[in-house]
Amino acid sequence: AVAATSESFPITPLDSLEIPFNHIYENFTGTKGFFVKGIFTQDDDTTNNSFYKTLSAGFPAGSILINEVMFTPINNEPEWIEVLNVSNDTINLKDWTINDVYTTPAYGKISGDFFLLPQSYGVLTKDSSIINYHRSIPSKIVEVNLPVLNNDVDGVVLKDNRAVVMDSVLYNSSWEEPADFHSNENCYLFRQTNPTIGEALWILNKVRLDESTVKHLKITI
Repeated sequence: AVAATSESFPITPLDSLEIPFNHIYENFTGTKGFFVKGIFTQDDDTTNNSFYKTLSAGFPAGSILINEVMFTPINNEPEWIEVLNVSNDTINLKDWTINDVYTTPAYGKISGDFFLLPQSYGVLTKDSSIINYHRSIPSKIVEVNLPVLNNDVDGVVLKDNRAVVMDSVLYNSSWEEPADFHSNENCYLFRQTNPTIGEALWILNKVRLDESTVKHLKITI
């Protein structure tokens, strides 16, 4: 649908004028284009009398959730973060960023189109070699210059292309750590449920190099 409005504004010679744009666009979703054109019949130069701008609506916080975080990989596996689209919309993660928290936060950006269908998963990995460490990865994969995640205490923050926080999690590898576990472990977090942000029940998984069993440590953030 196309909405058009027109108004007249007086302006004196050699003067400038700022015109407020107070139009409210209800139920704004997706990407919309806005075209503004000034009409003055006595103007000899009309090349600068129009302006076109596209605006994209964002999605509510929590539409994309951080679902798993591999922060202490072993055997040279790259760090990775799995995200989940819990909304009913297909969301493009282009220009979204992921950053850590401690000690000097660094950012990684998804530079190209990365569409996630509703209720689907995506994996943000530091290196495409991740496929060599897993028998099957059914999720979409994108290579991102992820920040280096600390092995002990850190956080992961996912922001959309407006720099609005979509989801975040803080972790500590010492949460309820069993006494028989040591530093040669593969540690990652995964979300057990999908409640509101800040109330997720997370599982801290620790896999021994010499064992195939997985220790489940429940922590609430």
